Amino acid sequence: MSSASNEKTVAPVVVARTSPTPSSSWKTRYYAIGAAVGVAFGLLSAYFFTRTAEEDVRVTGQPSSPKTGELLTLGLAALAMVRQIAELGHDENSAKGRGKR
Repeated sequence: MSSASNEKTVAPVVVARTSPTPSSSWKTRYYAIGAAVGVAFGLLSAYFFTRTAEEDVRVTGQPSSPKTGELLTLGLAALAMVRQIAELGHDENSAKGRGKR
């Protein structure tokens, strides 16, 4: 037997490299910050609402209920604020490649 017939042919092994999983600690930090800001904003809003409603209680004996139009306007303003906050996560350079809306 020749030496060439004794040699084994071995296919090269290709190792697929996966990028390391990014740490999710930044997500946790953002969730915690968002929750803290949301709680603080909610408490401050409730404080000002009840403070204003106290004036109505002194005059009429009961707090006035908000009107539907006022609640609709407030809801739309809240949606606009959430959209602006979401847009903070976009990088200006990445928006150029996708085409701005």
